Amino acid sequence: FLHGHTYLSVDPDPRLLALPNPYNPDQNKPYRLWDASLYDGKYYLYYGPAPAIILMLPWRVLTGHELPQNLAVAAFAALGLAALVLLLAGIRERHFPGLSALGLAGVVTVAFHAAWLPVILRRPAFWEVPIVSAVACLWWAIFFLWKFQDTGRIRWAIGGGIALALVMGCRVTFVFAAGAIALLYLVPRAGAAARCARGWALALAPTALAFVGGLALLGYNYARFGRWLEFGQIGRASCR
Repeated sequence: FLHGHTYLSVDPDPRLLALPNPYNPDQNKPYRLWDASLYDGKYYLYYGPAPAIILMLPWRVLTGHELPQNLAVAAFAALGLAALVLLLAGIRERHFPGLSALGLAGVVTVAFHAAWLPVILRRPAFWEVPIVSAVACLWWAIFFLWKFQDTGRIRWAIGGGIALALVMGCRVTFVFAAGAIALLYLVPRAGAAARCARGWALALAPTALAFVGGLALLGYNYARFGRWLEFGQIGRASCR
């Protein structure tokens, strides 16, 4: 992005491009870049741009150095865990005030392991970046949903919409989960009167922001591959 293009600043091996079929996994094995997508003589990422936009690009601009991918995975896991703790602490305060701090810690530990993150963090690398960052954004979207349903304030609706857009920008397969959470913003708040026009506008804000984020992701695909719905999976040079 800092160089003004969407492809990686790593040139494919000329021997790879000289193959009769550079997408043949048996032929390209000695030359391919693992987990990258080869298209028109350039390498591309097969996942969305959100992990770079959220963390790696700001880090590079502020420090002048690349952020190692294993540290990026750890940072996203910590950010996601923060959202999970805030969410479960809020649920405890509202519905289970008698639950001890130790009990809450146990619930957080079980939830963190249920997401399989401790296993993923054993070998954090390229493949884990979109998964862990998407989970982190998903947990923040759920936390913002909780706060919006609790208070009805616009800042939580906006935060939820941004988080949902970033979820899809990390890993597009989360689009169904993002859509389900966006619909939950439309559920009337418990104990609230019939939703007025302003209330509906606030509830629709996350869906609108997520929709804009989805359009931006499609535009990103088109800028790379000339196709709106191509995410770099067709003709991957590094298929396992």
